[in-house]
Amino acid sequence: MSIDAEDDTIDRDYETEAELFAVQRQGRKRDLFYRRFDSAAEAMRFAVEEMPATASNLVLETEFGRFDAATIRRMYAADAFPLARRAPEAPQTTPA
Repeated sequence: MSIDAEDDTIDRDYETEAELFAVQRQGRKRDLFYRRFDSAAEAMRFAVEEMPATASNLVLETEFGRFDAATIRRMYAADAFPLARRAPEAPQTTPA
């Protein structure tokens, strides 16, 4: 869900500039992650496909507002998402 903007506002404009924030945890250490993107779509793809599982409190910020991790994943999965998605990895099988 959107943190402070209408939930579908960015659905109409994946091309707006965006900033991605997250807290990355390594044991007891916590680091703030920040990266700026030319488009919200690029930021969403990076968040879903590249961010480590240890990242938490993921927030995407655009001129339209802030969006949490669940909204980022929903918008990435939407038919309107303009970029190619990484193909899911095939499960590995062990020989019998």
